[in-house]
Amino acid sequence: MEASASTDCPICLDILTEPTIIPCGHVICRTCLVAWLQARQTATKCPLCRYPILGEDETPDDFQMRLLAVTVANDLPTHLVVKAIARGRHDVTPDTCSGCEGLLCESHYTRHLLCPGPQDPQQTSNRQFQARTTFQVLSEKLQKMREQMAVVRESFKTIKEKLIGQVPENEATENEALSVVWAGDLEKEAGQLCTILTTHQHLMEGLQESHHALATILMKDAMDLRVKMLTRKVEKYLHASRLWSLL
Repeated sequence: MEASASTDCPICLDILTEPTIIPCGHVICRTCLVAWLQARQTATKCPLCRYPILGEDETPDDFQMRLLAVTVANDLPTHLVVKAIARGRHDVTPDTCSGCEGLLCESHYTRHLLCPGPQDPQQTSNRQFQARTTFQVLSEKLQKMREQMAVVRESFKTIKEKLIGQVPENEATENEALSVVWAGDLEKEAGQLCTILTTHQHLMEGLQESHHALATILMKDAMDLRVKMLTRKVEKYLHASRLWSLL
């Protein structure tokens, strides 16, 4: 993961500050994310791939939107490896931490939430190895899920084409027409999820290659949670595919 390829924000086009991993796996500045959410209200999408960041369930007023934008930004993981790389190019976090010499900290002389404390070099090396092993396992899981979703996408495409072929469009009932639309939507969503899985797999590969030991260690749990979330999404589409195949 080279600094030149990973430390520029796609919104402000400057060096990332507080780089935040949004649901699709892309990384943008936290402050840019908050501003992006506030400016676009609901149905906000990633500026790179258009994957949703917020849904369309409600339309909050400006004050509620400001609170929502900050809440969403706070709930997403910070890309600590990118943050560490960016620190080499720009003073992203100039403050110091009493626990780990200030690499990832945001307030003077206090320990940040995930501070591992002073580390024995051998212990740090072991934890970094464990983190890299975790990223390898997660990458393999993502690859398997990508293969599963590619099959799911093709199955929805086949179902859609079968439904279209069964009844001429001008003779289709309302339910038959809706079934074609739903199958088409599921095919599109499955393809979108394939792209998201690919983005996260690239994220894991970059983390495996990182030489920033402390940052890599701190990313392990956040990425494990993200892959668990993606696994639940994949399982939902696998279940839907099985149900549709019985129709």
